Amino acid sequence: MSLPVSARLPLLLSSIKEVASVFLATNSDYCYTDAIMTYLFDFSQDSAPSTPKKPWRSYFDLIVVDNEETTLLGKGLF
Repeated sequence: MSLPVSARLPLLLSSIKEVASVFLATNSDYCYTDAIMTYLFDFSQDSAPSTPKKPWRSYFDLIVVDNEETTLLGKGLF
């Protein structure tokens, strides 16, 4: 599987976060989510080594992992 990496993703999420809440909901566990999101937001090859990198979690107001949405939807919780 190949995931396209775009340097515009942080800019997009930052722009949205200025006017609205941004959340991430996934069925994946935290370790997998962290690995994928770190990969998607890692631009160290493009930036100078001294440039501080903003953690991917800072782009979201709420992060829900292992959410089992089908179970919650089936119980009528949403």
